[in-house]
Amino acid sequence: MLSTLVPHDPPAFARPRSQRCSDLGQAGVLNISGASHSRTIMKIVASHYDWEVQQEQSSRADIYIVVKEEDICERLQHLKRRQRLSRIPGMREVCKKVSFAELMRHMQSLDPGCYDFWPETYIVPQDSLPKRLFKGPLIYKPDDGCGGDGIYVLLTASDLQRKIHALTGTSAVVQKYISNPLLLQGFKWDLRVYVLVLSLAPLRTYLCSEGIARVCSEAYTEPTARTVNKVNCHLTNYSINKFGTNYDHTDDPSDGTAGTKRTLSSVMRFLATMGHDVATLQEQIHHIAYATVEALALEFSNADVATRRNCFHILGLDIIFDAHGKAWLLEVNSSPSLSIDSVFPVEGPYAESPPKIPEGATYAPLMHSAKAALGKGCRERCLCSSHHRPHLHAPCAVDLVAKTQAVVGTLEILRRDMSALEAGQLDSEALSAGTSFQVLHAG
Repeated sequence: MLSTLVPHDPPAFARPRSQRCSDLGQAGVLNISGASHSRTIMKIVASHYDWEVQQEQSSRADIYIVVKEEDICERLQHLKRRQRLSRIPGMREVCKKVSFAELMRHMQSLDPGCYDFWPETYIVPQDSLPKRLFKGPLIYKPDDGCGGDGIYVLLTASDLQRKIHALTGTSAVVQKYISNPLLLQGFKWDLRVYVLVLSLAPLRTYLCSEGIARVCSEAYTEPTARTVNKVNCHLTNYSINKFGTNYDHTDDPSDGTAGTKRTLSSVMRFLATMGHDVATLQEQIHHIAYATVEALALEFSNADVATRRNCFHILGLDIIFDAHGKAWLLEVNSSPSLSIDSVFPVEGPYAESPPKIPEGATYAPLMHSAKAALGKGCRERCLCSSHHRPHLHAPCAVDLVAKTQAVVGTLEILRRDMSALEAGQLDSEALSAGTSFQVLHAG
């Protein structure tokens, strides 16, 4: 079962090395030359936890953070026994919407009870959808879509045919829409939880006890012909809701009662006060993570030794609860966002200034580091594509608390695992002790 983590009180290992006694040795060398969107959080984490950072290509790093497929393949060819790579080659393809739907369909045929968390899903245009499916709303997702791009709630067969006709890729998935979600104060929400695949052979995986609750910016209404296009009450993606006039920038990681972004731990505490069986909700998260990663691992049974042993991967699982408290897996992200900022429009009727950093908070040093790392975007009006109006960037405490726990925990587990190559293998529990991760698969 997931432990409920208080985000203001980080695990002992997650405090800067100068504040703790440790005989675990020195942190290693982190190469972020190919880190892309995760570069900022990697620099912040490294500066607080004594990792040496390389920003140019090098052959002497311990861990390589890469994103692009071509960088993954290039680095893998030259990877040494003790080095680690932050992507498993092929994971992106397996997690694409169609491939993953096919995998879940196969796993449901083998063990329906174990995989009953996957909603009824079809692949279009090749699958024929039963007429009964149109008795309720459906959700349409293009195979290569991300960040809510191209996702639509559909009500009729003609709605679906129009989307298929306009399909720019080869295929898409159509999924039964969870129309009776468990609501937070009248708002639809889902969870982004983080899973670390440390190695495929042996299979060693971990679930992070902290995550992000993504809350819609408009109150939920069941999809009808009049409400189906109200995307901010149906889709939880930040990339969509940040443009909403009702986006709530409340940013206290310990407060599960407010904000369009909230931490998993704070929301679980809030749900407990409302009488929900939080232990059962957490057990379902654990089961979904365990079964999903086990299914994904089967797709790599023929991978080479370097892929199975030297490559790790942080996955983002999107989970929603229905009104009966049943958990459903919506999708798996092979490249979950590690961005740690929010945007604040500075013009127009909904202009808003970023809040001041709460100096008394334990995460305040991270916020200051993030603000410095984000640079002039925090000080000067920005015209980048993050928002259609002139805006400012500011660090988001909820993102920082959740994502740094995932990143710091991952780096600590990797550092211990690499050190154990010289001193003998550590068991999985020892590798994750004191981190925000708990063991799923022990190898």
